[in-house]
Amino acid sequence: TLPAYINVTYRVDLGGGAYLTIKDVLKIGLDVEGFPLGNGTPRIGLVSWGWYNGYSVFPNTKGAIFSITISNNLPYSISAANFTLLLPDGFSLDTSTEKIVVGNPIQSYGTYTMQFKMNVGGVSPGNYTALLLSDFIANSGGPGVKYSEITPIELSIDNLTDSIEVLNWGWKEGSVDVFSYGANYYIIFRNLKFDGVSNPVLYVSLPNGFLLSSTNTSAGGILPSSPYTATPQIIPGSEVQQYIQNLLSGTSQSSSSSAPSTYSKGSSIYFSFPLNVMVGAVGSYYANATLSFIDAWGTLREYKLEIPLTVYGAINYIDVRIIGDLNIMNRYTNLTLEITNHGSSPAYNVYISLSPPSSLVSSQTSNTILLASPSTLYIAKLDANMTERVPVTFVYNPLGAQSISGATAIINYGVVPIQVSIQYKDAGGIQHSFNNQIALAIEPFIKLSLTQVSSSLSNGTLRVNGLVVNYGSQTAYRVTVEVEASNASSSYFIGDIDSGSQTAFSVQLSVPSDARKENVTVILTYYNNYNELKRESISFEVVGQPSQNITQTQLPQGTAGLAEIRVALAMVAVFLLLTGVLIYRMYRSHSRKLREMIEK
Repeated sequence: TLPAYINVTYRVDLGGGAYLTIKDVLKIGLDVEGFPLGNGTPRIGLVSWGWYNGYSVFPNTKGAIFSITISNNLPYSISAANFTLLLPDGFSLDTSTEKIVVGNPIQSYGTYTMQFKMNVGGVSPGNYTALLLSDFIANSGGPGVKYSEITPIELSIDNLTDSIEVLNWGWKEGSVDVFSYGANYYIIFRNLKFDGVSNPVLYVSLPNGFLLSSTNTSAGGILPSSPYTATPQIIPGSEVQQYIQNLLSGTSQSSSSSAPSTYSKGSSIYFSFPLNVMVGAVGSYYANATLSFIDAWGTLREYKLEIPLTVYGAINYIDVRIIGDLNIMNRYTNLTLEITNHGSSPAYNVYISLSPPSSLVSSQTSNTILLASPSTLYIAKLDANMTERVPVTFVYNPLGAQSISGATAIINYGVVPIQVSIQYKDAGGIQHSFNNQIALAIEPFIKLSLTQVSSSLSNGTLRVNGLVVNYGSQTAYRVTVEVEASNASSSYFIGDIDSGSQTAFSVQLSVPSDARKENVTVILTYYNNYNELKRESISFEVVGQPSQNITQTQLPQGTAGLAEIRVALAMVAVFLLLTGVLIYRMYRSHSRKLREMIEK
């Protein structure tokens, strides 16, 4: 409150022409409002500041835009405002934003946003302080009052270290051999810090013995692609710099590659290029590479690195074959599987699966005619040009069959293809797999076996019982079982036994009555498809049982026995008569009901 004094002069009429003059001073208070600002509050306040769009700024960046929003903290508008940003060493303003002049008044408690375009030199990453110089006139009445203020502002510069990461690299098809052509090499980068990576180009300079397959040169620029691109786009080495200059000037033509032209933060960048490997020895080789791209501020960036080109050698082919007779003429056939690595590099974790074919014998079942045991083989390491031999047993299934597609006849012999599936890892850890076939010939054969054989010797009688089973693949014709013992023999004719079938037999012959032990020979004779007589035999020993005197007791044939027989016959006759009567009555009743139903 401000004090004010008022001088008052007045005259009092006393009458009779007399007057009294009085002078007085009055004191009053005038209330004057002050600025609604606290102590030290600037007239121009900072609302927000930072790099445009929140982008990161790195050393050696051109055209970075710094945005500042200020507020008018005065109770009246300001006009004729101009702002200048004083930068630390290593920073420079673009000429277009050296001083920003605001033409229109900034209303009381209003805001205004300004943008400064600057270049950042080779400064170290960290925080720097700039000064915002503000000149303005406060429209407080009359000509107003001029003010000048300085406000510190912080500039943040990020670190380029680890801004680009190499995720993976290697040979696309697996490890390569010396003197290989068109081996596809790939490398994958990831953008960790840049807000935008535009139009990247990977320039490679190959060591001696390596050439780019598409240009037959040792240097060139590779454009990004996708893992599924068949032919990547490669720029000859002499044209890479011109291509980059065109990108900076905006005159380059868009690439026909399926990969995007801009990669955001966190995105992967995939490069692939075919190489001719003309080195004469396995080993590690290195190529010099430079990844060039344009960041979000339009600045050209380069990331240099060494690319390892490791030549481990390659596995050209893994050969699987069977050593021995390829004809299957028995139920169990032992063969040797030979696995050979034709290449210059070891194969690791080799799995070999043998899968015999199967044919539909009916609409619901599928039986294989030939089974491999074991069906899966494992080899931890198969060295280059080395051979491993593994025993394998092939089991013939007499209940299996194979048939030609569309044919009605089912056969259980002939050439059987065995599917061989091979899986392995090369020296680079890449999984490979392929299929092959080997052929085995199942010839028609007969394999008769005796099962469930039992024998007995008692009182000069030798009896042999059992089953004859055909485990072969064809029918045994006119099979006969002959038993020989003590210069005596007896035979039993069975007939034909189909594949997978069995037939029982029983043979009895006489031997000396005092024989307690006999050497018995069972002979199987049969004919094959060519009417050739075949014989198979088995011998064993039979121990006899002690003799026993059997006493026969005759029943008396008296009159009592005849009477009992007559009574039994009479009871049977009565039962049959009663049964016939009941059946007749049921027939009559059923016929009567049937006629009534027909008449209705």
